[in-house]
Amino acid sequence: RAGSWLRLSELGGGKGGKTLTRVYACTGSRSFNGSGANIGDSNNVHQGDWPARGQGNERAQLLFPGASIRSDLTNATVRTARLWLYCYEAENAPTGFFVGIGEGAALTTTYDPAFHPYGTTEWTTVGQWGYVDIAYGNHTLLGYILAGSNVIGMPWTPGGTYATGYRGYGFSAALRPYMEI
Repeated sequence: RAGSWLRLSELGGGKGGKTLTRVYACTGSRSFNGSGANIGDSNNVHQGDWPARGQGNERAQLLFPGASIRSDLTNATVRTARLWLYCYEAENAPTGFFVGIGEGAALTTTYDPAFHPYGTTEWTTVGQWGYVDIAYGNHTLLGYILAGSNVIGMPWTPGGTYATGYRGYGFSAALRPYMEI
């Protein structure tokens, strides 16, 4: 999936435009505890308060190849854009996913964001891929990427609810978070 062009269709007539989908794999991830300190886990990213983990209301960051995205989308019309994550554990079912605003050019060593949830979605069971639309709304995550950010923040969840684990960059290329635009 990552880094490949997938031709969905070729549009006839008009100016000869093509409809393409581009997939961008996550190039790094980092997990943080309830105080915002890096907990050194790039294999998995967690969101919410897992009492058994003892890390408080966790949050994470996902790094994407922003320069490539910006270059590829020059003069493009985006019809859909989704951030996909693989949910491997959840405190409750269905579980929620909260994604924050664009967070800058690189992963940080600490992460204590103001809570600005951009969007949410739900997975009904563990062991499934789920996505959040990143192209629409008042503050689009794709807009932050196009403006120069490379990092998507996963802020803590309201009241620590929806404690959920997703696969991060280091776990496996097959389960790595990705954007589909």
